[in-house]
Amino acid sequence: MVTEVLRSVSDSVYNGTYCSCEGFTSIDAIQLERACGKAREMVGAVHRKLAAMSGDVAIALKHHFKLDVSAAKGIGRVYQEKQIDAILSVFTKMDSDFKAGMTYVAGSLGAVGTTASMNPRVIKIHPPFFTLSPLDQATGLIHEHAHFASRLPGALNTISDRGWPFFKAYHELNPEVYRGLTTDKALKNADCYAYFAREVAEPGSYTWIGD
Repeated sequence: MVTEVLRSVSDSVYNGTYCSCEGFTSIDAIQLERACGKAREMVGAVHRKLAAMSGDVAIALKHHFKLDVSAAKGIGRVYQEKQIDAILSVFTKMDSDFKAGMTYVAGSLGAVGTTASMNPRVIKIHPPFFTLSPLDQATGLIHEHAHFASRLPGALNTISDRGWPFFKAYHELNPEVYRGLTTDKALKNADCYAYFAREVAEPGSYTWIGD
């Protein structure tokens, strides 16, 4: 029930279990609350598995960040460990942001979500977000949280969007462009974190676009 999902309602501000929502209808706020909970769950799972290098993490690293941990040796291994530490640090920040509590603000653009390039305080969620499936909504939030996690005081976000153009919607990226990203570009691409999380946390829902 609505009263079980949301702790308090005041005008268009909703304070839920996982996030605060500003400017949304009650129905949209409930969707966003649930998507936030799912995204938080996925990020937590990725953080644990990546730290332990468990399960199919190595395969997902190769898919989304072009890191082949089975082939690296010597200096190459040291390089990969630094890149993996960098990826882990982003998910650590995401996990911390989710636990601290996020605020989402209603927007009116044609994108799913947007995050300010410099010193973001909130993440804006736009109408197309609510046309996605629950899992795609959670994946979209992780994309925005990757931007948010890369914020540096007084500087631009280090994680941007490098997998464009998309075919139809935010979650339908260009496979050729995505597969062609180098490791350095992938580390600065929000979609790589979102789809890495999707593959690691929800393997049954993900099919690698290279197949």
